[in-house]
Amino acid sequence: MPTDQPRPPSIQQRLEQAAQTGDFARFTRTDHIPATLIVRLATANDTHPRGVRIEGATIDGALDFEGRTLPRPLLLVDCAIPAGIRLHDASCGNLFIQNCTISGGINAQRLRVDGSFHLRGSKVTGAVDVMGGRITCDFSCRGATFDGGGEPALQADAMQVGGTLFLNGGFTATGPVRLPGASVTGNVTCTYAKLNGGGEPALHADGLRVHGDLFFREGFEATGTVRLLGAAITGDLDCSGAKFDGAGKTALQADGIRVGGGLFFRDGANASGLVDLTHAKVGVLADDRDSWPQQIGLSGFTYGGLGGDQAIGVDAVGRIEWLGRGIGSHFDPQPYEHLAKVFREMGRMEDYREVHIAKEWRRMAFKKRRRREKHADPDFPLFSRAADWLGIVWGHLIGWTAGFGYKPWRVAWPMLLVILVGMAVFKDADRHRMMVPAKERVYMSDKPLPIQYPRFNALVYSMDVFFPIVDLHQEDYWQPSIKTDTSEAGPKVFGRVARVYLWVHILLGWFLTALGVAGVTGLVKKEQ
Repeated sequence: MPTDQPRPPSIQQRLEQAAQTGDFARFTRTDHIPATLIVRLATANDTHPRGVRIEGATIDGALDFEGRTLPRPLLLVDCAIPAGIRLHDASCGNLFIQNCTISGGINAQRLRVDGSFHLRGSKVTGAVDVMGGRITCDFSCRGATFDGGGEPALQADAMQVGGTLFLNGGFTATGPVRLPGASVTGNVTCTYAKLNGGGEPALHADGLRVHGDLFFREGFEATGTVRLLGAAITGDLDCSGAKFDGAGKTALQADGIRVGGGLFFRDGANASGLVDLTHAKVGVLADDRDSWPQQIGLSGFTYGGLGGDQAIGVDAVGRIEWLGRGIGSHFDPQPYEHLAKVFREMGRMEDYREVHIAKEWRRMAFKKRRRREKHADPDFPLFSRAADWLGIVWGHLIGWTAGFGYKPWRVAWPMLLVILVGMAVFKDADRHRMMVPAKERVYMSDKPLPIQYPRFNALVYSMDVFFPIVDLHQEDYWQPSIKTDTSEAGPKVFGRVARVYLWVHILLGWFLTALGVAGVTGLVKKEQ
């Protein structure tokens, strides 16, 4: 008689046995497990401490853990879950759902995980909703693909993560990733991630709190705005090599962000659209010229120091170009004044002055623009037009000659030029006997000059009439004259030229001296 062969254990028996031993229950996608069986085993108190561990099966029905407690870990690997997972208001230990295919999304609002929550490598169709969840260790979506189907791909408003949040290693999201008000004790890692907001912000993380670092870095690509309004990051915000495409809108919106470490925007970082750093505050700004966006919101942006390339990170020439990319319909001196303050604290006084001078030229440009707009009105008063243009001329003269007071010594060069020209004119006039004593009793006398009378010196005379506050005993004793004791016209011409030039010389002396005094005493500077 044939021997009866023992019947192989059923799927249920295999799963129940694995739950008691803590081993993997390995299946294939052709093996179907009722979701209710997994829920019963995962919520039981008599399973192995390693918990329920299933690989490769197809799970029929929704995995519904709503409001339940899972006393042991649950590990699902390479499973198909076509009816979705419900975990809202559930509590569990480690929860690993790795390399699974899930339809219908994951509803895990207010989920409590005393351990780590992993969705690594899983493909989820439908929203992954962890709003209000609390995870004591890591939340890992490394290599996962989330498709919200018109809804947010990941909705984690006010979520709390005690470890690190991983959205990296090939993570892909179709639909917004929402993290407003979330708090992460460790790092947030988004390297090698692709986010597509589908017309909405790719990442919405207003008010995010990160006690470690926030890494976008190489391989990160966002289509849609990355919003970090009012976020607070204790460590670094590293965007080195990241790609931000605002899709016609703002690329990176970080108004009011606080970064305790450095803001890194270099090594091929690229932003198609505005990078808005309005009223942001960072410890160190480290960037390079090739990574600068075309438009930057810099009003109220402050930083404790500069890093990056030596030629760009701490040099005024490059930084002034960077400031020129700031947006705004009105002149805002704050970005220039803060940069100058940083340069001064670094001991870079020449760069400090150059930035302030650039600020004043920018102010002049905005004033000219406003004046053109006002002057376009045909009823604008003529006197006001003239006053405006005089103001423009005065401003340019101050800028060219004294660097708006930040380089008052520059006025010495035009002073020296005028003095030397005057010396040449007055010396030539003296050669033609057109410089005569100014004292009437000496001038009218044919006798030789008294020995105590100051002798004429062209250089000293030029300086004496040039500087209005200096008396070198030349101007009071000598003057050009058009009279001559010859009938030749040449000497008279030299006398007339010297007399007219004397008036010009005196006016230039008053003007340039006033500029120099104004610069030295700070009347021109508007330093805070």
